[in-house]
Amino acid sequence: MDAEVKRKLRNIIFIYLFFILAGILILGVQKLKAYIEQVKFDREQKAYNFRSEGFLRYRLSKFVCAKLEFTNHKGEVFIIEDDNDMKSIDTEEEEYIAGKTDKFGSYRFIEGEYTQERIKNFNDNMKHIRLWNYAEEE
Repeated sequence: MDAEVKRKLRNIIFIYLFFILAGILILGVQKLKAYIEQVKFDREQKAYNFRSEGFLRYRLSKFVCAKLEFTNHKGEVFIIEDDNDMKSIDTEEEEYIAGKTDKFGSYRFIEGEYTQERIKNFNDNMKHIRLWNYAEEE
């Protein structure tokens, strides 16, 4: 083989290698983008579940005349007595989604004056509930 043929062959090989590496790079970037989107989706789902749990506990605390105490990931304590106080949970949720923190805070009930009485009444009512199975009667 003379030098001209070797040079053309080398150029063809370099061009093929360039396109192969460019393709691998493009696929890698696409894979990274999909991974980042999945991580963001997972964080949003966890934040949504945390917020839903907070609303459920808030409604339960209203039902039993208790207060809800929320401690964020920094250790700051908030007493949640009305809907406006739920903004502290929103802040916690936004920080988690943005990636500023990797954990959530916690909830705790603070019993009120009538809390035990309402829980006792609820448990007493549950004792008297009967579930009927109509298939067994036939």
